[in-house]
Amino acid sequence: MINNFRMVSNEDNAVAPVDLKEVKRHVGTLVANGQAADAIPVLFEVIDALTHQIGGLSDRVMSLLKQAYGPRSEKVDPNQLTLLLDQLTAEVKATANAPVPRPKTQAARPVRRPLPADLPREVDERNPPAEDLVCEECGQAKVKIGSEVSELLEYEPARFKVVVVVRNKFACSACESGVVIAPSAEKVIEKGIPGPGLLTQLVVSKYRDHLPLNRQMEIFSRLGVDLSSSTLSDWVGATADTFAVVYREMVKQVLAAHVLGTDDTGLRVLDRDHERGVKLGHLWAYVADGRLVVFDYTSDRKASGPASFLVKRSGIIQCDGYAGYERIVRDHAGDVVRAGCLAHVRRKFVDALEAGNTAAAIPVALIRDLYRVEEDSREAGESFDARLERRREEAVPILKKLDAWIRVVLPNTPPKCQLGKALHYAKNQWDSLQVYLTDGQVPIDNNGVEREIRRVAVGRKNWLFAGSDEGGRRAAILYSILGTCALVGADPYLYVRDVLDKIIHGWPNRRVRELLPDAWVAERERAAAADISTTATV
Repeated sequence: MINNFRMVSNEDNAVAPVDLKEVKRHVGTLVANGQAADAIPVLFEVIDALTHQIGGLSDRVMSLLKQAYGPRSEKVDPNQLTLLLDQLTAEVKATANAPVPRPKTQAARPVRRPLPADLPREVDERNPPAEDLVCEECGQAKVKIGSEVSELLEYEPARFKVVVVVRNKFACSACESGVVIAPSAEKVIEKGIPGPGLLTQLVVSKYRDHLPLNRQMEIFSRLGVDLSSSTLSDWVGATADTFAVVYREMVKQVLAAHVLGTDDTGLRVLDRDHERGVKLGHLWAYVADGRLVVFDYTSDRKASGPASFLVKRSGIIQCDGYAGYERIVRDHAGDVVRAGCLAHVRRKFVDALEAGNTAAAIPVALIRDLYRVEEDSREAGESFDARLERRREEAVPILKKLDAWIRVVLPNTPPKCQLGKALHYAKNQWDSLQVYLTDGQVPIDNNGVEREIRRVAVGRKNWLFAGSDEGGRRAAILYSILGTCALVGADPYLYVRDVLDKIIHGWPNRRVRELLPDAWVAERERAAAADISTTATV
């Protein structure tokens, strides 16, 4: 078919280039005749021909493509190249069915959100100057006829306070015996001075707001309290140890999830025995059904780390192509199903596209269409069953096209180039990529886990390293607690402060499930609903 679009060449043995104008005309004809699907194979052949026949002229072709379809920069925008078919067909349709020009509308002015009603309010009532309160005409005093009210959002810096605990003693005045004393104050750290509020501020600032301890130390100093970084570190460690019981319950819940997504990120750890004084540990994130995240620290990236954590896991595990996960699936002998991540596949094709291989525009465009199926399902508010049905009807045909394209292109692509790497990765992950077509609860990708990993990456840029392996394990606990708070919409400060209070006041172990962030949020919502109901009844 491609020979129909060759231009005439006068040079002997010269490869005639493809006549793009003829391609555009032919594609336009197909679209006009209602045969848009037939245009796709034509474009596949055209792009393949351009890629394999131009040889040393590839750089020139890339320059022309960027001038025609993208910004003049060193990188090609993959979104523009993947819209090749849309742009070609749009030009053909434009002349026959020109749209009616739309009048330009003025951009709407942004609407200021009202300030929260529960914020404390301080009234600053003002009157005009005294001389303006006397009528200029008759000399009578003016009377108030109304007011104009506006609000000013103000801020007061945090402050320390000292809670003085006075334990009163009592005794029998007659026999001078039977001395009793009030119980001591409950503390997170025995014989320590920090209260639950201060400990909460420390861990939320470091692991949620990414503020390292040395900066917090400087802030505290400006507020009049000098504390060493080692002291603050000890307090953070004690807080993590207090939450260990909650963390262990979270691990149980994660392992019992229907879909468990996982990924990892590096964490520099101080190590005197290492030749550089710093080694690379790892934090493994495990996200359960999008509602719970647990981090696990390991001192290296060996497969034994996730294998040990997931030893009792059965069900679906969604992950990238890390070979260690294959071992886990193999060791579980059918109890574990590995679901692939389409975002990882797409990323490798985008890398190939940015490296100059225009053929990669085809898989990027097809994967874009797969994500559109997911977006349509979300916008429609579909159930898992309805989403699965939509995937079978709309996503399966797209995946078949992608599979067919990979099978055609793979044999003729050098394995070490960017496109070759992307093709081999997609081929090796193909079976795992089909899992989301069998269960509506399985996401199309593992991006939910990557978002949790990103929290660690942002914090790591600020506090740089963990002081030891034990510090890494404590960081895993606190990232788990605060990450889950974000997933379920729990205020991190209110949650941590409240749970610390409950634990130090002897919360029973049999009810530890109630301390998990999702249960904590649910209980507060029930209490708020009960208060509203009671108020309405009264």
